[in-house]
Amino acid sequence: MMTFREFLEKKAAEEHHLQRKQRREEWIAAVNRLLAQIDAWVAEADPQGVLSVIPFEIERVEPDLGVYRVPALRISLGDAAVEVRPLARNTHGFIEARGEASVPAEGRVDIVTGGRQYILYRSLLGGRETWYALDDKFRSCPLDRAELEAILQDLLS
Repeated sequence: MMTFREFLEKKAAEEHHLQRKQRREEWIAAVNRLLAQIDAWVAEADPQGVLSVIPFEIERVEPDLGVYRVPALRISLGDAAVEVRPLARNTHGFIEARGEASVPAEGRVDIVTGGRQYILYRSLLGGRETWYALDDKFRSCPLDRAELEAILQDLLS
């Protein structure tokens, strides 16, 4: 009969434990970079501190990543609030940015309030990480400070 340790070693080998862990950690690091950039852009745009930016964590479960906790943000203005919520590393979306060839998405983060949302897709084209914002008509453009400000103004109005 197999010991519990042998059972766990067998399962770790079957599920490619190391690759899952590395992929999960890479995704969490990408989300951390995105949220840090969003926080910095918000701070630059809001020198009077009208907005409240509150970090929190959510739990996700994904095939090939397992169960993990990932950071998120809540951005409040008075009684209105949006949440920047990582949805998944493994996505089926494609990014069709203006004037560029369609590229597969390598992660999705949503900016949501009530029933409205903007989708942020990550591309890793040529090893370079770029985030794209998609509106409700699925038009995309690279995420920059001006685009984030337009999204927040729309959702917090």
